[in-house]
Amino acid sequence: MKNTFKVMLIGSFVFLFNSWILNAQVRDSSSLKDLHTFNIYFINGYALSYDFYKSDKFYLRAELDISTNKSDIDDEGRSVYGSTTIDNNKIDGNRVNEYFYVGFSPQIIVPVFSTSFGQLYLGCGPSLGYSVRKSSYEEQRISDTGTSSGFTNSNNETYYDAGVLVIGGVKAFIADNISLFAEVHLNGGITWLKEENNNVSSNSISASIISSRSIESDGWFYDARFIRLGVSLSL
Repeated sequence: MKNTFKVMLIGSFVFLFNSWILNAQVRDSSSLKDLHTFNIYFINGYALSYDFYKSDKFYLRAELDISTNKSDIDDEGRSVYGSTTIDNNKIDGNRVNEYFYVGFSPQIIVPVFSTSFGQLYLGCGPSLGYSVRKSSYEEQRISDTGTSSGFTNSNNETYYDAGVLVIGGVKAFIADNISLFAEVHLNGGITWLKEENNNVSSNSISASIISSRSIESDGWFYDARFIRLGVSLSL
């Protein structure tokens, strides 16, 4: 009886496995060629790309990439000058850091190895990027003698990038119109930077002191994101 059950179990597994193989073999790249494919990136930056042309040897893609983050941290403590009893200041501060990036890249994607279960592919294309980094720090000091002083620093950096994006990826077919993918993105090119920095300090005795500077520069940049995960939907 046990042997019969084992045979039935193994036979059922073989039948289901063969059915899955045959069903996967029916689907190839040409069956999805006329569908609209959207690729949604949700790990290591948010992005959306659209495969707007497909052939048997390559397909074209347009990608919109967005990344952002922000931190807001409050500082509280004391500082000592000279000794523990003279000019003992209480400090209240606030730090804010913000980052925003948006990029666009048209790409050509070439499958280098395809099976019924997945695909390996390479791609490249020009890239354009715009990013902003902002940081600010505000500090207020109140001494035990009643005097107060304040300090504010703000720094804004704006980048404009033009370069080439190289992609390597692997895709696993989950269902007829759903796939999971993992990609490596290597981006490099020319960047232009505009930086503005402002400092304001004041106290209860003297007037405010203000200083500022503005710098423009250019150079080369390189960016590597070794793992980007997402899901592809063909509609």
